Amino acid sequence: MISIKDSSEYLLALESVSKGIEYIKEHTISKIRGDFEQNKIEFYLHQKDLGLRINNISDSFTGIYFFEADFSQLLNNWLREFPELQVQESKTRDLFIKKLKDIWIKSKKGNTPQLSAPRVIRHYCLRPYDNKFNNWVPLYVGKAHYENGSGSDCGIRFRVKEHVFGTTTNTTFSMKLMDKQIPFNDVKFRVSYSFLPEFNNDTLYNLVTLFEKQIRKEYLPIVGKQ
Repeated sequence: MISIKDSSEYLLALESVSKGIEYIKEHTISKIRGDFEQNKIEFYLHQKDLGLRINNISDSFTGIYFFEADFSQLLNNWLREFPELQVQESKTRDLFIKKLKDIWIKSKKGNTPQLSAPRVIRHYCLRPYDNKFNNWVPLYVGKAHYENGSGSDCGIRFRVKEHVFGTTTNTTFSMKLMDKQIPFNDVKFRVSYSFLPEFNNDTLYNLVTLFEKQIRKEYLPIVGKQ
């Protein structure tokens, strides 16, 4: 219990901690955005060297990672196969979003995060002469904790590999993109990442959750919690 005598000092200490966290958050979020521009890998699920390319990511780091997807080729192929669906833009959009949702649900087994149709609509709000299906779409934002001396795989590379190659038997949440390789054969993916080794400490790692939440709020990914 904190006595009345000590309460003012306690509140001042809390205020100081709060200001410190906000300062750290502001500067770290800026660093994460910059790292995303520098550290990125683009890939298709059918690429033979995909595993080798992901292995080039250092695994000995705590940090934040960010997946994106370009569905434009998938849409174009779909419209060529079913030209009758080239109707009013908003209708085509809604039908294509339903297709994406169906693909995701059909392959969703185990601990796979949900795809949010309302968030897809948010990113793909079509306007005349402006087909936004050609843009990169924020897909998923996540964090990784490198536990030094744990003796097990961990860190950003490990989590990226889980999201790409993870099987439905995994106990951790991951997108398991390879389970969708056939329907998503023409989808281009991109993963960006930011190393935050200064937050490896278990206590400081709690701040990474704040960074992840802020990045997710800014990018509004279509998969996962929000």
